[in-house]
Amino acid sequence: MWLGLEGSVTYRYISLLLCLLFIVLPRTSEAQQTMQFGVNLAGAEFGQTFIGRYGTDYIYPTAAELDYYKSKGLTLIRLPFAWERMQPTLNSQLDGTQIGHMTAFLNAADARGMNVILDAHNYGRYGHGAFSDVTNHGDVIGSKAVPIAAFADFWYRIAVEFQGHPSLMGYDLMNEPHDMGNPSVWPTAAQAAVNAIRRVDAARYVIIQGDDWATSAAWLTSNNANLSVNDPAAHILYEAHQYFDHDDQAFTRAPTSKRAPILRLGWTGYNRLPPGSVSIDIMVCSGNMVFPTTIAAG
Repeated sequence: MWLGLEGSVTYRYISLLLCLLFIVLPRTSEAQQTMQFGVNLAGAEFGQTFIGRYGTDYIYPTAAELDYYKSKGLTLIRLPFAWERMQPTLNSQLDGTQIGHMTAFLNAADARGMNVILDAHNYGRYGHGAFSDVTNHGDVIGSKAVPIAAFADFWYRIAVEFQGHPSLMGYDLMNEPHDMGNPSVWPTAAQAAVNAIRRVDAARYVIIQGDDWATSAAWLTSNNANLSVNDPAAHILYEAHQYFDHDDQAFTRAPTSKRAPILRLGWTGYNRLPPGSVSIDIMVCSGNMVFPTTIAAG
């Protein structure tokens, strides 16, 4: 990252995806509603080779990064990671080295009074090898190679391992699932993962992104119009993504005149949320583009 000047406005160029995160937490009355702000700390999901090498293909965020964002008032961290690294073989034990990396990060967050959301950053897929497009790598959840039961097994093992950690706020089941085969696959997979997690952890949030890249602008016109997952613990958050470029795609290097960051939501309020949901989690993101530094996320 670097800072430069363009006229009288300061701009920041981000070569990698940076997202601000804010969560509207559950409430029993208007007065009890709270909002928490945070940021994604990328690194553990990096690379185009799975599993890849630590320190070369991917790395976990540092304590210094936590110190920086806490100094900016951002105390909620979404930690993206790769499913393949955490569980190299489906329906098998988690990798001890990866558990160590993740535990060290959770410990560092806890020491600073920060909360962490664990985010499986796999786009609805799982696969080993080298890929030119990690958003389309491997096999899709619900396929013969990656059955829904394997997805549920993974989250059960994650919950068993980490559910007692004081900094853990929730489980983000899957980043931006898309092209899942048919509209029923993702809701079925999400429900199976919730059921698995609730076998061992009824306290923490389970965060469910929408199909079709979780885009907020098209939520009600996509497969997400009827997305509703039952949670016996009533700790579900639905997550939508909003990008700052003019076409909501996160990859557009648009001219200045088309670069206005307009928040476009596919719903208008709590009355549009799926039955049984408790809040909304919106990630306001900027992709490969230049944008005004009026956002305090460094």
